[in-house]
Amino acid sequence: MEKKAYIMCDYSLLFRLTDEKHGSKIIEKAGAMIDTFHCRQKNNAVIHISCIQRLKRWRKVTEFLRKELKISQWLSMDYVGYKHRWDLPLMFDEENKGEPEINQILISRVWACTGDVCVTPLSEELIRALTESKLHSVEQFAVFTASKLISINYNHDDPFFTVVEIEDELTGAKMHTAYEHELFLYNDESDKKKENQEKVHLWLQTYQSRNNK
Repeated sequence: MEKKAYIMCDYSLLFRLTDEKHGSKIIEKAGAMIDTFHCRQKNNAVIHISCIQRLKRWRKVTEFLRKELKISQWLSMDYVGYKHRWDLPLMFDEENKGEPEINQILISRVWACTGDVCVTPLSEELIRALTESKLHSVEQFAVFTASKLISINYNHDDPFFTVVEIEDELTGAKMHTAYEHELFLYNDESDKKKENQEKVHLWLQTYQSRNNK
């Protein structure tokens, strides 16, 4: 069975596929298409007000990004909310880990700093862009492997805290970003971040070594 690598990241990370000037133009236009969420301060609490139309525009936004960034494969994207800082681990469902040689989480933590997360097959071009940038010095993305057929669901049961659910249609493996009740498992932020940074560096070094041969 063929194994493929995928990346889950904040959509702004994709702009490393182009130069800064072009990337700025793309993100400005994409942001206008998305209908930015607005915030206001009230009693020391941040209240986020969403635009319902935003959800209807994802297909248009992803098609625009694929064309402008020359992403040859599919791109899935959605809003993830700000109830908690959306800096969460990707994990397997305990009872549905699939096949170990196919289903692996190589880098487990994803940070959606803009509030918009995307999933796409990991291309050589994107790996090269990540390798050449300094963004991998912090945990900005998650990388996992699965078969060539996966489904992605954005669980909006809580409109301010989206959970990304991924299922491998061929092996039965299921992964998800942490549900709210699982957050207590990740209280020791410093150790988790350091561990994830080490994984990012090792993964990129492995890629560089392979391509330098």
